[in-house]
This record gives sequence, structure tokens and C-alpha cells, in this order.
Amino acid sequence: MKGFTLLEVLIALVILSVGLLGLAGLQTTGLRNNHSAYLRSQATLLAYDITDRIRANKANLNAYALALSASAPSGTSVAETDLNEWLTNVENRLPEGDAS
Repeated sequence: MKGFTLLEVLIALVILSVGLLGLAGLQTTGLRNNHSAYLRSQATLLAYDITDRIRANKANLNAYALALSASAPSGTSVAETDLNEWLTNVENRLPEGDAS
């Protein structure tokens, strides 16, 4: 027998389609995991940022304490400016960013 029958071609197309759908699912999962890793790295960088700011201003260590759900300070001292900038960065870089 020479050539392919129509049934063999259709079966090959179904198998190819299932494989391509699997690859599309893997691509979607990879993108989701990549975005999650990006957000975790942003959160880590922000944590290091505030840690470095506190370390640079050890004299006013207690001024960096924020109450849960506190609003950004006015920014009159170095510590308040640091906290204000850091809270703004958290809100801008992280979805639903809440630095409490």
C-alpha cells in the first residue's frame, strides 16, 4: 500500500494537537512560575532595602517601627523619609503590596 489513508492522517493530527496543547500548558505554567519568582525576588530586594536603611540610621532605630496597617509617615526625619519611600516602593512593585 502506498501513501497514507485519510484516517491515518486524522489520527496523526489528533496526536500532534494533543502534544501541542501539552506544550501550551507547559508554557503557561512556566510563565506563571516565572512571574511568581520575580515577585519573590522583588520582595526580597525590598526587605534588603529597608534593612540597609535601618542599618545606616542605627541612632533612630525605634523610629522604624510601624504599627500593623499604619499609613506612611510624613517624612520629616530620615527614618520617616526612609519608611515613606520604602512603603511607596512596596506598593508600586508588588501587587496588593502591603508592608505591615
